[in-house]
Amino acid sequence: MTIIKEDYSEKVQYDDPDYPVYIRRSFLSTYPHYAAPSHWHEDIELIAVLSGQMKYSVNGEIIDLKEGEGIFVNSRQMHFGFSDTNAECEFLCIIFHPMLLCMTTAYERDFVLPVIRHTGLSFLHLCPETGWQKEIWRQIRSVYLCREKPAARMRMGAAFLTIWSLIYENM
Repeated sequence: MTIIKEDYSEKVQYDDPDYPVYIRRSFLSTYPHYAAPSHWHEDIELIAVLSGQMKYSVNGEIIDLKEGEGIFVNSRQMHFGFSDTNAECEFLCIIFHPMLLCMTTAYERDFVLPVIRHTGLSFLHLCPETGWQKEIWRQIRSVYLCREKPAARMRMGAAFLTIWSLIYENM
């Protein structure tokens, strides 16, 4: 169940309260009128479209996402996915708190804060034609696939760091 507060912030229901990550494979048809509620959160949101297509609104800008594409939504951005034609879309949604990337205060200062505070980087449309963006899409998929493994948290952490390093190097 999605909990949206009065200021439109979402209270993310993490899969495990001790590890701030939310991982779902979902369909747009599970949302009323094929649209998620507009919201924001401190967390990073990653979407990978598996089949079909959807539109994604970030701060009012509409991005068309097709199969094999995805989106990185930075912290504190107003966003939601939808279909204005009630077309089905299957997608992966991964939400994680940026603190998972902060191994030290220097790491946070040098690598995490420059990305989440970057005013020109509210989102990144992930296109398969661009190698490093395709790699982010693959990492999103790998997080979903490893979620039940004994070392899932370590594998996820490695994937999040890979995603972050690609975004950091190319922002």
